[in-house]
Amino acid sequence: NKLQEGSVSTVMASYWGSSQYTKWGNKIKEKKDKEKEGALHNPHDRTYLDSDEIFKARAYFSELIQRLGRCIQLRQRVVATAIVYFRRFYSSNSFIEYDPRLIAPTCLYLASKVEECITHASIFEKAMLNIDREWPYNMNTILEGEYQVLEDMDFYLILYHPYRPLVQLLADGHLGDILETAWHLVNDTYCTDIVLLYHPYIIALACILIAGHRQGINIRPWFATLHVDMKEVWVVAEELLDFYTRWAAVDESQLLAIRHKIMEQWRPAAITSK
Repeated sequence: NKLQEGSVSTVMASYWGSSQYTKWGNKIKEKKDKEKEGALHNPHDRTYLDSDEIFKARAYFSELIQRLGRCIQLRQRVVATAIVYFRRFYSSNSFIEYDPRLIAPTCLYLASKVEECITHASIFEKAMLNIDREWPYNMNTILEGEYQVLEDMDFYLILYHPYRPLVQLLADGHLGDILETAWHLVNDTYCTDIVLLYHPYIIALACILIAGHRQGINIRPWFATLHVDMKEVWVVAEELLDFYTRWAAVDESQLLAIRHKIMEQWRPAAITSK
């Protein structure tokens, strides 16, 4: 099917030359290949949290960004961009060095500007206080944190997300019935490192694969027309399904215990700085 092949080629073309791939994708994948489990976790964090606890902390703060985005009524693309910024930031920085309770709303504020959905920093302050009455920051600290995030990412801010290829691929394959399910699956990939490691169209295809299975639709013949190497598609699908299994076993008490562990590490630093 030439239309489908052309659509996939169009989706792929701009990504390969982007900073998302050349600056970040290669770097992060090389790091993961060398270190395997926990490769995207800062070494300092691994001295007081195990890999599973870091996984839970990163998923928790990704969900916090999604919750904050709903509170402020920001578009999903803004939220998605913010989560990628957040995960990039903590692939090289520690939860101890930079409080994720500040970096999460800061990334969302920055993303709202990059995605042309500009919202005043005071709105983020108000929304965070609605979510957490003990949130110790304000509008000014968000503005100060913004430059730190920008500098850490070398000002490479433009991102490609799986949403556009998802819609395009489903339209080409006349599979609109599974769009809603697949869209929600894509949203959930942002609670994982999948969004740092794989091409957006591979993520879209993996979500289509799972959505088709969940809705009892045989989409394998359609996949065959795409001439896509299915190995990475299956890897992404398995990683997302593994996330669901691991996250289903997490309860609030575990997340509070992890947050307490992180806060315990902040205290000596705070005393020293005085």
